[in-house]
Amino acid sequence: WAHDEVSLFLGDSRPVIITLREVRVQPARNSRTEEWLKFAHSIKDDYRVMFLRDTCKAEETLRFFPTWPRASTNVYVRAALYQRAFCNLMVGNGPVEWCLFSDAPFLAFKQLVPALPDWLGGQPEGWREQCHLEVGEQLPWSSPQQRLTWTDDTFENISQAFNEFVRSAELLNAA
Repeated sequence: WAHDEVSLFLGDSRPVIITLREVRVQPARNSRTEEWLKFAHSIKDDYRVMFLRDTCKAEETLRFFPTWPRASTNVYVRAALYQRAFCNLMVGNGPVEWCLFSDAPFLAFKQLVPALPDWLGGQPEGWREQCHLEVGEQLPWSSPQQRLTWTDDTFENISQAFNEFVRSAELLNAA
């Protein structure tokens, strides 16, 4: 039913989905919203772009771009939307798990958070101990369309990773 709901909402399109982290707890982990908006403006002529606000801000609009509160608050719809997207972009956060353990295409930013030295999840040793990954490595089951970028969510980093993603997608489609 969730896939049907997403199909009714999107029609035939496969948008670029940008998921924002926007909570008060550990704000250093939050998305740099202005950087994401700048990136979205840079690709909007070539791609349909949609933002998913954090659950706590699901009903708040975002200037210039559509949001979908239903997908921000319903996990089944969110997971189905992620599978339908051309690419999902987000910072390391709870929602990335739906992409990590599915075939949904994604780019995940901000795996490391130096501003939170006591938070093991944002430190190289935490990744080593908890996920058995060194900085720069990928999960062993990830496809070429599923990447941990290991970079911060700046406009430059987002743009570079997305351009590499698009080139990779074009190569896969040509094969």
